[in-house]
Amino acid sequence: MKTRFALLAVLSVLLMACNKSTDQPNPEGDPNLELTSPENVTISADGGQITITYKLTNPINGVEPEVNINSDWVNLVSITTDSLTLEVLENSAKEPRDASVMVSYAEKTSFIVSISQEKNHLKRTADWFSGYYYGDKFNPEADNYYIHLSNIGYDEDGDVKVGGWYYTFDLYNILMNYQENDEIILPLGTYELTSDCAVGTFNYLDSGHCEIDENGNSVYSEGLVPFEEGSTIVITEDSIIATVLIKGEIHQVTYTGPRPITYEIPGGTTPPEDEEILTTLTSDMDADYSNCIAEIEYYGDYYEIGYSNFVLSIYPEDGIGHYFHADFVSGDLSDAFDGLYLNGYYANTLSSPFTFLPGTLVDGDLSGTWFYSSDDGYYFTDIAPAKSGILMINSNSDGTYTITIDILDDLENNISGSWTGEILIAQSSQASKRFTPFKNIKRARF
Repeated sequence: MKTRFALLAVLSVLLMACNKSTDQPNPEGDPNLELTSPENVTISADGGQITITYKLTNPINGVEPEVNINSDWVNLVSITTDSLTLEVLENSAKEPRDASVMVSYAEKTSFIVSISQEKNHLKRTADWFSGYYYGDKFNPEADNYYIHLSNIGYDEDGDVKVGGWYYTFDLYNILMNYQENDEIILPLGTYELTSDCAVGTFNYLDSGHCEIDENGNSVYSEGLVPFEEGSTIVITEDSIIATVLIKGEIHQVTYTGPRPITYEIPGGTTPPEDEEILTTLTSDMDADYSNCIAEIEYYGDYYEIGYSNFVLSIYPEDGIGHYFHADFVSGDLSDAFDGLYLNGYYANTLSSPFTFLPGTLVDGDLSGTWFYSSDDGYYFTDIAPAKSGILMINSNSDGTYTITIDILDDLENNISGSWTGEILIAQSSQASKRFTPFKNIKRARF
């Protein structure tokens, strides 16, 4: 009997040894996992590896941390007693996505790390480049370079092409004092989007993106869409990489190739041969439209080019002050004008959307787009044709609009100003759109 009891005792000890459980008390105390890296991790759409670090105290011999991942786009690469490495796959979707990773140990202690991956951004390779050098025309302390990146470039008339996309950058850097026959080198560096034309920046007002679909229509209702805060362009010896924000979407455009820069500094105020100078301004004009009314009139497909035509008039309530009159084409045949972005860029044609008709004289009458002013509501004080520049009409989502004017006349004087309020809708007409700004005006200048 002693032999039997001894055998049972040995078997009992052996069974206890074979069934050793992690539930047994650890002589050093319960194990504990403490996360030592951030509990929220954000990674770009490109993906890549993430390392999570932690501290394990009172480990149990032979027991390893366990990892549970709730997504198939995050994979475990390696794990040790104090860290683990994850591989995050590229996000090809246009939406961000989230995942969580739980790390536990011996079913006694755990932590969770949240992973957020940014949505995929648009990546493009530009095959076409053009650039222009304006010297210190827009900032006496900085040189100005205006560059374009595109897939197919402009046509022979300087207009956009069907299926084309375009990114323009109004760059500023240190003064180089290039002369007309010099080889002009685009300065290297990182440029940030601002509004002050400072060295190392590009100006939001003259920079932006437009895109034409296969039907010849603008992809964006604004035509040229301005870049948003946070946009940058990096110019190195090997490449130009622009990372710009457009309507909340990130566009990354890369160009490698020649960078021809054309000298484009105006040659003083001497008019071209046989071209009459119409402006009466002798310097830049900061127009005041604070006491003005804005009115817009719809003319349908007035120029028979497949796009809507509008006429905008801004005029003082009492007739005394600054005026503005614009004849422009939008991007479709709708009579809506909400949020239009209109640009001239030395426009001389209405054969494409988002252009305005430059100011001209027709039989002695003002036609097209003009700035003018009056001291008495009867006589002209000053007049200036808009030969190039930008006109923006943006909705404020409360029934009011903000109109921003930034144009150049035929002597390169800059006329700028803005107006905010409710726009009156005038009765449309198919009559001639030549206009006389004041009733019974005396046009002695002409």
